Amino acid sequence: MMNTHPAHSRALLGGCPRYVKGWCCKARERTLRRGYRDVGYLLAPKLRAFRPERFGPRTWARQLGRLSRHLQAADEAAALGWFAEIYPQLMAVIPAGDQQQFVAGVRERQR
Repeated sequence: MMNTHPAHSRALLGGCPRYVKGWCCKARERTLRRGYRDVGYLLAPKLRAFRPERFGPRTWARQLGRLSRHLQAADEAAALGWFAEIYPQLMAVIPAGDQQQFVAGVRERQR
């Protein structure tokens, strides 16, 4: 059964849920302690639930495995590429200079 909660619907459409955009605003305003690193840290455990509609459950599991391998190998460029491909709207609200910190937060939570 598909979750029809508005935040999930935006994520499933490849968008960025409003509350994640809120975290990004707080990072930009410097009210999150570790900036965009905290955004990544907070988002990491929610990624499984934010499956874009273009992926079936098995394909999404493979995509998450791909991200996990990038993170385990500390391949930040590949992880950034994954986020840009899967969640372009999310990456559009994270300044280019802060995207590595975002990935570092995701990686920290995945350990």
